[in-house]
Amino acid sequence: MSLPSHVEPSTPKMTRYVVQSSDVLEDLKVNVMLENSDKIVWFKERFLEEEEIIEHFVHNESRRIQWTMHRPRNGWYIRIRSPAFPPGAFIPLIPPLPNSLHPSGALLFSSRTNIPIAPDPDVSARASTSTAHSYPPTPPPAVVVHPPTPASVQAKLEQAQGKQRLHPPPTQVTEFVVAPYASEVLKPEMSFFHRAFSLLKSSTAGPSYSFTLARVAPASGPIYVSGSPMPSPVDSTVSLTAPVTIPPLLTFHDRTPVMMVSTVTGLIEVDQAEEALLGVDSSFWIAVALTYLEFLQEKESYLAALSD
Repeated sequence: MSLPSHVEPSTPKMTRYVVQSSDVLEDLKVNVMLENSDKIVWFKERFLEEEEIIEHFVHNESRRIQWTMHRPRNGWYIRIRSPAFPPGAFIPLIPPLPNSLHPSGALLFSSRTNIPIAPDPDVSARASTSTAHSYPPTPPPAVVVHPPTPASVQAKLEQAQGKQRLHPPPTQVTEFVVAPYASEVLKPEMSFFHRAFSLLKSSTAGPSYSFTLARVAPASGPIYVSGSPMPSPVDSTVSLTAPVTIPPLLTFHDRTPVMMVSTVTGLIEVDQAEEALLGVDSSFWIAVALTYLEFLQEKESYLAALSD
């Protein structure tokens, strides 16, 4: 007799950061802290050069600059650089084509990431079999343990390091989109008073800077989304009139009080499974998020410069 195991679908595990900007007239500094903590993990500060406005994204504990964001004092471009990049190399954030299906105000960028790997059906089958319980249980096979010697331990370490050098994880250039999102959508089933209150609230409140950052689905081929315990393929062979929606890697929730016009407060949520799937350091995603947040705050001036 066997009892099949049942696993409840788990909600995505998130890493959460609080974003708090200082008064724009003071030092133009933005702090990023872990949720429910006063410890600053990163901060961003601005410097004015002769031809560019440069912002440093700094790891607070080590005081090491991890990323720099560049935009011209006259004209339009947004570029992100790492001190490890070769001279002249950068990651641009660019607006989509006018006839694209991305929402208004979206920006696109590309980054090298790990290639999502399809799950091995044999591994999945073995994993599902191991979760079934049989009665009476079968006795385990006898195991003979040999204490390791220093020489054998060193040989194993060298073998593991050699495999890592010979077989680095496969990578690809992945496209991403950062786009605003509405915190509340008016639905037909809402009552008249609820809809009226929502419209009044949206007309009197200040602009919302909430947004998401997600992978752009490739035009062809399988799409793998992060999940538990393994990435699962999404059928991309069906003809689509809109981009396939991949769960966002990062979401920024704007929580700025209505009357606070010179500061921004918000919460960043990073999907841990999606981040692990892509294999890029967390600092990069946070740097992109702060760069896009500033773009939203100054979007009109960016668009005016773009039209010149």
